[in-house]
Amino acid sequence: MMKKLISSFLNLSILSIISINPISLNGNELNGFNKVFQVFNNQNLINQNLNNKDKIKLVGISKLSYPLILLEINGSIFEIKLGEEKFDYNFFKIENSLVYIKKNNIEYQLKIGEKPISIKVKSSVFTSNLSSEKLLKDIISNDESINLELENFKKSVIDQISKIPLNNFEKEITNEVIRSPGRSDAGRLGFKIPSTIINQSVNTIGLKENDIILSINNIPMEKINDIYKLYINKEIKTYFIEVKRSNKLIMVEWYR
Repeated sequence: MMKKLISSFLNLSILSIISINPISLNGNELNGFNKVFQVFNNQNLINQNLNNKDKIKLVGISKLSYPLILLEINGSIFEIKLGEEKFDYNFFKIENSLVYIKKNNIEYQLKIGEKPISIKVKSSVFTSNLSSEKLLKDIISNDESINLELENFKKSVIDQISKIPLNNFEKEITNEVIRSPGRSDAGRLGFKIPSTIINQSVNTIGLKENDIILSINNIPMEKINDIYKLYINKEIKTYFIEVKRSNKLIMVEWYR
């Protein structure tokens, strides 16, 4: 009998707690629970919707005046302009030979020559809008893209130097230094150093053949005017030369 009374009392207590607690929860607490459940529900919806896959690969980068890429999706090729969205693929950024796209709010970094990657999507892309061979002629390979970038970089530097009042000796040295443009693995531009400059081994100034000078006192090599101002400033006694040597970045110090 006592056991039945205790059991009945416990059941009543539990029912009371269940019936009272929801009423006692304030609005903020309910909102908190709702947000938690909403996050789980949204995540489940996303996972449920992304039941298919696209295999994507960067095929090329356009030579045209506006940035444009060819993106291979499931074997079909599509052209996408910078800032444009196609099949929910958004081409939003380009850095040298690297291309950045976004799909389902996830960013992907692509590079010509790399293997295709598979990504989860709501529905797979299976048709191509590429109907003309003309566009293929406007596409450049990774190496061609880099060569074009280096060529334009050198032209820009030569143009800047032509407006700087250098004497003949300074011009001779400068011309030898800027003969061969180069770049770091991250795409920073500079100049590849020859074995000798005006018949003197570059080893005597702390450099080695094929070193790539990227900056001087933290000024990138494309800003020649700023480097010249640094050069004619007699108060500056030390130059810090940032160099790419093989696969490493090193700092070489020069003293006036």
